Amino acid sequence: QDEQVLHWLETQFRAAGYSVFIDRHLVIGEQWAKEIARQIRESDIVVPLLSEKSIESDMLSYEVKLAHEARHSQNGKPRLLPVRVKFTAKLPGEMAAIMDSLQYFLWEGPQDNQRLIDNFSRAFLNPSSSPSSLPRLKLEQEGGAVPLDSQFYVVRPVDNEFYQAI
Repeated sequence: QDEQVLHWLETQFRAAGYSVFIDRHLVIGEQWAKEIARQIRESDIVVPLLSEKSIESDMLSYEVKLAHEARHSQNGKPRLLPVRVKFTAKLPGEMAAIMDSLQYFLWEGPQDNQRLIDNFSRAFLNPSSSPSSLPRLKLEQEGGAVPLDSQFYVVRPVDNEFYQAI
C-alpha cells in the first residue's frame, strides 16, 4: 500500500509541475547517503510515508531526521508533510519526537486519493505552519539568574512562601 500511495503522489505531483525525488531513483555507484542528504536539504517539502512496515526502516528514520535538522537550520525548509498509510499506532523513538507534533494525513485506501491531493494543494499554497512564520522566542543568556519577567522563569512553591514572608 505504501507503493500505491507513493505512485499516486508521484504521478500527481509531476502532473502539477513539481520536481519529485524518490530515493529509489539513485544510479548505481552514486554516493547514496550524500545524494539523499543533498536532495532533502534542497527540497521545499519532504513527504514521509508512515506505515507499519516503513517505520521499521532505518533509512526512513535517517531521512526524517535529516529533514528535521535541515528545517531548523534553513528557515523552515523543507517542510515535513507526513502521510500515515493505514497506520495510527505510536511511532518509534526519535521519529516520534520529530513527527508527533506534526499534523498528518491518514490514508485509508484509494478512496482517499483525491482528498490527499487536495490537502497537499492547500499545504503547498499555505506554508504558514513553517517555523519561519512563527513568533521567535527571545532566549536568555546561558547561566546565571533568569529575570523575573522572563517567559522562561519558573515559579516555584518556595517563591510564594518568600513573598508571603516579605
